[in-house]
Amino acid sequence: MSWLELLRSAPKRTLSDVLRKLPQHGVGALVARDTWHPESNKYWEVVEVVPLADDASKLNAWGYMYYKGERVNEVPKRIASVWKYGWLLRPAPQAEAELRALAERRAAVQAAGLMPAQGSPPAS
Repeated sequence: MSWLELLRSAPKRTLSDVLRKLPQHGVGALVARDTWHPESNKYWEVVEVVPLADDASKLNAWGYMYYKGERVNEVPKRIASVWKYGWLLRPAPQAEAELRALAERRAAVQAAGLMPAQGSPPAS
């Protein structure tokens, strides 16, 4: 399944919706827009979240923007377009590396015949 298929099937959510459901309203989370190309490696690291006084379901958020893995701003900036749809959570870069290493180990074990391929019935 390609990343494009994942985007089509995912429900469109605002940044407020995404962060509101996380512990501490998503402080420390990495978020990106679904319109940003994955190869650009562009995302926001959320450092502060403040609910609106008149509507606690809506949030304002501040953070650091990253582009191609490099931090763009030195001080936290207000994240724009918080109420637009199309925000996604991103895994942390360390988690991506760990998942990639795990997939490589799994493939090596399957190639050695020690574990059946995923989706195939177990040998009896």
